Amino acid sequence: MEPAPTLAVAPGKRARSRPIPVLQQILKQEEVGKGRNKRGGKPKSLGAHTAWLLAKVEDYKKLVQRWEQERQQALQRVQQEQRSLVASWRQLRHGLAEELRLASKELVLVRRAALCSLLQQEQLQHQQELARLGWAFYTERL
Repeated sequence: MEPAPTLAVAPGKRARSRPIPVLQQILKQEEVGKGRNKRGGKPKSLGAHTAWLLAKVEDYKKLVQRWEQERQQALQRVQQEQRSLVASWRQLRHGLAEELRLASKELVLVRRAALCSLLQQEQLQHQQELARLGWAFYTERL
């Protein structure tokens, strides 16, 4: 007789010599449920037992179908989330590109205004220096 399989145990820990209580309970339920009708009594006939097994198989098929449907729905949700994230990243990227374009345009306008102001100040200073020397610019008035 072969020894019962044991679970891997961490070093320094003692292995349990008796089965886990939950496992015992599951095994007991399986033993009680074998060949019995729904109330736990003796099967009425072989046909009743076969019908019971077929019902169990159908229940299992329904369970698998339900699991597959839920799995498909979860995959669809993940794909929708991914598409949503991609769309939001595109919107963010286009928004940032537009902001950069407007900031660049504004910077050009500010630099142009500063340059005009500087040129006006230099022209005024040059006219003042010429006025001190007694010279003047010819300006045409309309």
